[in-house]
Amino acid sequence: MDNRISWPGPAYNTAPVMAQAELEMHGTGSRQLEQAHKAILKDYPKMHSMLVVRNGKLIFERYYGNYHAGMLNDLWSATKSLVSLLGGGLNEERQLIPQSWLEQAFRKQKDSYPAYGDYGYRFWNGRISGQPYVLAHGRGDQQLWLLPELDAAIVFTAESAVSRWRNPRRLLEQHIIPAMNP
Repeated sequence: MDNRISWPGPAYNTAPVMAQAELEMHGTGSRQLEQAHKAILKDYPKMHSMLVVRNGKLIFERYYGNYHAGMLNDLWSATKSLVSLLGGGLNEERQLIPQSWLEQAFRKQKDSYPAYGDYGYRFWNGRISGQPYVLAHGRGDQQLWLLPELDAAIVFTAESAVSRWRNPRRLLEQHIIPAMNP
C-alpha cells in the first residue's frame, strides 16, 4: 500500500498528530505553560495555536477557537524564512542560498524595533528574559521563536488582521521561558 500523501488527495486536509513528550523529562514546568494557555484564553482572542518544542520534541500543543491539529494554518510568510535555512541553503546538492548570507541571517543588520529586536536578513534577533533568540515573524500574525540556549522553538499562529493582533512576547517573558527554567 502506498502511504505517501498525494496532491490534492484525501489526506491533503489532515496533518499527522505528534505525541507530546513528558514536559518534566525535558526540563520544562507544566504549571507555567498552563498559565500561558490560560493567558491566551483570557487576553489573546485572535490566537489560533501555540506549540512548544524542546530538545527536538513537541512538549506542549494547544489550539483555540475552531482550530485543531488537523487544520491547515497559514504560515507561508514565516515558513519561507525558515525553509530558506533548511539544508544550509541547498537544494538537490546545489547551493541556492550563499553560505555567507546564511551566516549573516541571524546577525544584526539594522537598528532594533522594540517589539521584535534587531533585524537581520528576514529574521529578528536579540535577548528576551536573558535568553538569545531568533524570530521569524510572518504576515502580521505568525511567529516562530527560536531559543538556541534552551534548545527550544515556540510557534504562534493567530488571525492575520494586524489591527487586532497582540504580540505574544509577554507570554514568552512571563510563562514560557520561566517554564524552561523550573
